[in-house]
Amino acid sequence: MKKDVAAAANPSTYKMDYFKILGVEKKFDLDEAILEKNYLLLQNRFHPDRQVSASKNERIILLQKAKDINAGYETLKSPLERAEYLMQLNGIKISDRELSKNVDSKVLYESMEMRENLEITKDIEEVKKIESEVKNKIEKIYLELVNVFRNDDFKEAMRLLIRGKYLDKFLEECRLHKLKIQKENNAA
Repeated sequence: MKKDVAAAANPSTYKMDYFKILGVEKKFDLDEAILEKNYLLLQNRFHPDRQVSASKNERIILLQKAKDINAGYETLKSPLERAEYLMQLNGIKISDRELSKNVDSKVLYESMEMRENLEITKDIEEVKKIESEVKNKIEKIYLELVNVFRNDDFKEAMRLLIRGKYLDKFLEECRLHKLKIQKENNAA
């Protein structure tokens, strides 16, 4: 275990590349089962509580490594965050300002139309149907992202990422709308 601590402390062997940290291929369509397996193995190996014989400095290093492993896992397990991270690794910084500046008018129109339909919906089953349709759209985006990343088409990846983020945000609005309907139904 001392060897692992030394490797984690050595900047030349430890760089902030979540794909390398978690031992998965640097690609959008990574094997999620391998990601999960490697995450659990790394958490077990580097968790500071498991290193009772480590010095205080070694435990600090292990804590940072565990934080990096957690951050990497959270980023890579989410396809939209993974897409954004891949773009950043390729020199394309994506800020909220960049995202809003590059929004396609079709995405804005689609988003407004979905929100209007959601607002007039008073039936939870209808909201679930809308959610299902949006989830299908997001799945199609993921499939498209596989191909655009394989072709290094970052302009198209940006367009898909923006649309995916809007749809993902809309799913949260659906969840909140279902709660609102439930609350109204319980009050009646």
